[in-house]
Parts: sequence; C-alpha cells; structure tokens
Amino acid sequence: SDPVEVIGSFLTFSYTENPGAAFGMFRGGGPFLGLAAFVAVGIVVGALLHPRPMAEIVAFGLVAGGAVGNLVDR
Repeated sequence: SDPVEVIGSFLTFSYTENPGAAFGMFRGGGPFLGLAAFVAVGIVVGALLHPRPMAEIVAFGLVAGGAVGNLVDR
C-alpha cells in the first residue's frame, strides 16, 4: 500500500509485515516463536507464585503481556 503522510514528509506511515521476530530474525519460524512465547508465559506465571517486590511483579507483567501479544499475533 502507499505511504500515508501525516505531517508532510516529517511523519509518514507505511504498512509492513514482519513474519519473524525483531529485526526479521527467525523468518518463517512461527511455530518456534509461538512455543517460545508460551514457555515465557509459563516461566512468568511460575515466578509469580512466590512473593515478589512490586517492581518485579510489574516487570513480569510487562513480559507476560508481550508474550501473550505474540501468541495472539501468531
């Protein structure tokens, strides 16, 4: 699709897809990346079964949210 200029040439949006991970790594590795995200969620849930400082709980929640988002995208 054509790029959409929002603020002249200063801010332009264009549609792209990345079937892999960050920076195009593991292109075509959807099943592996899905499994890795599933394992990450399991590790976070396991870690949260023990008392933790609030900062760690927030950090684990952010990691779990990213992993669940990746699972949904796959």
